[in-house]
Parts: sequence; C-alpha cells; structure tokens
Amino acid sequence: MAGLAAAALGHPVRGGLLAAQLPAHYAVWDLLAHPDLGDIRLSRPYAERRRLLLTVLEGIGPPIQPVPATGDRTIALLWYEQPHLPRH
Repeated sequence: MAGLAAAALGHPVRGGLLAAQLPAHYAVWDLLAHPDLGDIRLSRPYAERRRLLLTVLEGIGPPIQPVPATGDRTIALLWYEQPHLPRH
C-alpha cells in the first residue's frame, strides 16, 4: 500500500491511472459519530446506529457504501455460505 501511495503522489497523472486500474471501495458497517448527534458509539444501540448510517449514506453510492446486513439468520447463513449471492 505504501508503494502505491508513493507512486500516486509522485505524479498526478500516475495517481489517476492507478485509481482507474485499482479502484478503491469503502464499505461501512457502523456509524460511530453523526453530523448532528456527535459521538454515538455508546449512547445508541447498534440497530439505531445502523439506521442512522443508512440515512447518512443515502444517495451517496459507491465507492462509499454500507455493508449489507440482515437480522434473519437464514439469510445470513446463505450470504456466508454463498458470498456471490446478491444482497439487498
């Protein structure tokens, strides 16, 4: 990773080429701080933080995206056993 960063910083065009060849994605599964509520790590249960996360990321899309989640054990096992399945 350090080598990629050094190469990208070495020349702006090279950085753009590397970004096109090796696109990055940022998958988010929890919200620790909220723009209006501040630090919510300990003050809010996970289910509420998850709802807030989806609200914050609404309309943003890739490369920043929430990790798919389910409370259904059967669906979770399917995702685990068959990671190529689509997730909603």
